Amino acid sequence: MSKQPLFEIPDGLSVTYSYHYGGITPFFESLLGRPDTFPVSRCETCELTFCPPRIHCQRCWGATSWVQHSGEGTIESLVWAYWIPLDSPARTWTDLPYAYAAVRLDGCVNLLRVRVTGLDQTQSIEASTGVRGRLTTVEHPTARLGDLAFEADPGCRSAG
Repeated sequence: MSKQPLFEIPDGLSVTYSYHYGGITPFFESLLGRPDTFPVSRCETCELTFCPPRIHCQRCWGATSWVQHSGEGTIESLVWAYWIPLDSPARTWTDLPYAYAAVRLDGCVNLLRVRVTGLDQTQSIEASTGVRGRLTTVEHPTARLGDLAFEADPGCRSAG
């Protein structure tokens, strides 16, 4: 008996599911209102501030509470993306190429990874690192991390 190639046809599969953000829900809920300030978490014991927020301090494991933040910060590192998978939701809110950065919001100890707007692609990575800016949200937010963008101000650099 001869081996014939398998006869295959393409088909689709769609799965819809719900998930919860647990203790950091207030951060994501706030995105729906296109906020002027952003809730971040601060340790009640050692006063470290976190964005993305944490329910417990990463240093002392103390409980955190919510404080408002201006969303201002500095680009710590940056990459330019030249490809997005065909089925990625990112295709609905950005065009290629786009900048993606690790941003440290003022006073926060951890880094927020977020899409960046307002940078000149012809500038070197070194020229873009240290640029100041502010968090913004997309026009029609969906309470996901992709709702955030960091609007860079290339004329403003951190002092450090």
